[in-house]
Amino acid sequence: MWVHLEQDAKNPLYSGSSSITDMEIITPGSVTQGTVFIDLFEFASSVPPRSADYQIPFVDSKEDTYYQSQQVSATPVPESIKIQQANEFDEIADRYEKWILGDNLELENLDPITQIRYDALLSSITNALTKYDNLNITVNGKNVTGAPLFMNGSGYTSSGPTFVSVFNDIILQLAMDYRLHGNLNSRDRFMTLIDHVHDQGLAEGSALGTLYYGTNSFSGYGPAVFLMRDVLRQEGQLQHALSAMKWYAQAGETYVIPEIISTSAGRIRSLNMVRLARILCMDNSSEKVSEMQDFLRWTDNSLGIALSRAGIIKSDYVGFQHGGIYASAYAPHAMHAGSFLAYLLRGTEFTLS
Repeated sequence: MWVHLEQDAKNPLYSGSSSITDMEIITPGSVTQGTVFIDLFEFASSVPPRSADYQIPFVDSKEDTYYQSQQVSATPVPESIKIQQANEFDEIADRYEKWILGDNLELENLDPITQIRYDALLSSITNALTKYDNLNITVNGKNVTGAPLFMNGSGYTSSGPTFVSVFNDIILQLAMDYRLHGNLNSRDRFMTLIDHVHDQGLAEGSALGTLYYGTNSFSGYGPAVFLMRDVLRQEGQLQHALSAMKWYAQAGETYVIPEIISTSAGRIRSLNMVRLARILCMDNSSEKVSEMQDFLRWTDNSLGIALSRAGIIKSDYVGFQHGGIYASAYAPHAMHAGSFLAYLLRGTEFTLS
């Protein structure tokens, strides 16, 4: 939590030095005793762009994660989930798994093209194990300690690991190593890393100081949780992860009925994939159906033909991003992600229109 004293706590009656030298912690009157744990405290001379969250919702946020968290779904929740819907959720999840892990691959007898990709995966897993060791995570009972993690842009990431580097370079590779090879050491490392990441502040309602240009960076966390959903459920960690995914992927955006066709490539290629992974991890229920219907409405609208300078797809299929043509980046990635969503959902009640 970053507090900008000039903006958040200015006292018009105060006169004197502008230098801060002391801090006093005042407990609520209802609290008679307790302990305060402070991982890091600093009187900084400047504060980077901040994001609103549950702790400081009133700040002038540079992005809208907190705003989207306050949205309420306009879709009525059905009385129950139909058997066909439950079966189709399972079918979609199975397609997603096979897309990530392959469809009954014989790892000792791969075709040349698949072997190239598999060798690259093995290399990334080896690198992930090394980077995991460099985090120096230790567990003592219920306490987990290790290298501190920060968001990019926090001012503390010049040399150490970040949430983004953990998501991109470690956590998904550990999940794939366990699911592909049954490596129990990677399973245990994954669970320890999840504990550490959550202990470092990754949670519903936490902006980690800033999410400015940061929400797109959670794309590795979502598939990793999806692949390890059964283990996380067994260990009692799944709900925390799903609540975090809902918050960081700004799932509340899908609850509002769109008035125009407009979105960004990042929302399609990054946030929306995490949104789908979260829904597929949910227990089969009427709430899951309602969440999926909101997801489909938003996705169908976002992949429609946008007018004027709005993103993403134009009538001639040129892609727009940041108010102009983006032919070589962003838009092609969004179209690829949209095609993948159409592939996953095809032939079910939840098919894209």
